[in-house]
Amino acid sequence: MLVDPERCNGCWLCVEACCLGAVSRGQERPAVSRELCVNSLACPAQQICPTDALVSERVEPAGAALPHGFAECAVCPSYCQIPPGGSGDCRMNDNRDGRVVRAVALTSIEDAGYASGGEAHDAAIANPLVSGIGAGTRMGFGCPYVVQGNVDGVDVVTCVTESHYMYSGIQVKIDAEPYIGEEGAPIIYKGVQVGMVSVEEYGSKWIYIGGASNLSRKNGWMAARLVADIANRQPVKMKVRGGARLELQVGEKPVINGEVCDKRRWACGGDAAFELSIRLQEPMAAGVVDEIVVFDRSYLGHAGPAAEQTQRLFDDRKKSGLKLKFAGPHTWCVGPRPTAVGGWGGTFAKDPLEIIEAVDPTRMKAGFTLLFVEADGRRRALYRWRGDGNWTAIDIPRAVATVLDRFHADCEPARVSAYFVAGAGGAARRGVSPFTPRKVVELVERSKLRLTCGGAPTLRFPGGGIGFMVDVETVKPGAFYWTPIPAVVAPLEWTTRRADFEAVGGRVDEIRDVRGLAGERRDD
Repeated sequence: MLVDPERCNGCWLCVEACCLGAVSRGQERPAVSRELCVNSLACPAQQICPTDALVSERVEPAGAALPHGFAECAVCPSYCQIPPGGSGDCRMNDNRDGRVVRAVALTSIEDAGYASGGEAHDAAIANPLVSGIGAGTRMGFGCPYVVQGNVDGVDVVTCVTESHYMYSGIQVKIDAEPYIGEEGAPIIYKGVQVGMVSVEEYGSKWIYIGGASNLSRKNGWMAARLVADIANRQPVKMKVRGGARLELQVGEKPVINGEVCDKRRWACGGDAAFELSIRLQEPMAAGVVDEIVVFDRSYLGHAGPAAEQTQRLFDDRKKSGLKLKFAGPHTWCVGPRPTAVGGWGGTFAKDPLEIIEAVDPTRMKAGFTLLFVEADGRRRALYRWRGDGNWTAIDIPRAVATVLDRFHADCEPARVSAYFVAGAGGAARRGVSPFTPRKVVELVERSKLRLTCGGAPTLRFPGGGIGFMVDVETVKPGAFYWTPIPAVVAPLEWTTRRADFEAVGGRVDEIRDVRGLAGERRDD
């Protein structure tokens, strides 16, 4: 990079932004080290500059000879041109003797550093002796059942209860393409706010229902009821404020704004565009489409047909010079997220042509064809450039439609899944030991006490409170309840060796033999 002295305002933002420390403070303006700078297409220092004062010194066109000893990395769309002995923006790949190599060698599993203190429980406590389903509750007075059995010669104790969780909620994963709402948007259930839209991920939307703030608000019991219904795999309906109407059931296809979703993408917009550019080289479809735009709210895809597999991935130097809105510095476009109103691929575009910002009339020739596709291949449109500043919609030829249909069929099924999240602290810990709850936490942290939910394995979060998550599809349907306190009620089991149970002051006087207990109905 070079610093244009006429544009530089001396804000120094580029110094901190540079990944490689190639930009430093000079006397009057930033100085760029040519021994470190890689002229990345995604250079953070160049992107953050408010006056466009950083000018790239990239060697172009693609494939042109680089300075002696330099090497271009094609692992990602940044295409760093790495000087001898240097590293790319990611610091993952180095230039060693003109070759781009991984900075770290392939690591053996023995040297990978896996902490055996994670969830590597011994076989004796891998499973609870009995589930907490039907155990009942003793609020603040320990677990209703403390049972003992023998597993491979080891005396094992399981404490079970149906715990009341006032700090709990459910993460719902919606595998589908339609836009549902902005991150942070409230979710409304029967007129009451019960949660919010969480993050958007690869072909998935996440929402969170419950949590202390929603459970504690007026009519918070409705959030508790909704959490229990979702966890029990019941069909539910809700509305995102400013967004979509949702009809969800764990294990089933989501219904968004009254439409059953069939598929979710298998690739982001950039990957989808490149994949389609290859597929459209099939003999019957070849030559029909000049360029492709794949609508993706986060990663806009833009590619020309691949004449051969060795074409540079995501090459943004298109023959058309077409410029798209909110496009980043390269074709795997990571730019400002558009204000989504449910258009193509969750963008602003109700008409696909709205994505076009400018056309270069010196490069765009009459008859040029542009294919628009959503990331799951469901919605598509083909346009021809007339050469007079206008586009004409044309029918998609059968051969091209066949390619797109296969692409859509290759996408993954749309689906709803959910994960109950709670903190097993307070009274729940006293169910194991009435006087030393901290020692109970230590047992959990040392993997000497196994926490399960309805017999299903949990993912435990490190730190205080014994927070955990469980896939509700691994728990028997009907195991979750709610109370108007409000709270969500779910089964909980603590399993440990009897020796460890005694060492933390466990309720030894309450131990019963597990044999013959199954089927007992509590009478409180």
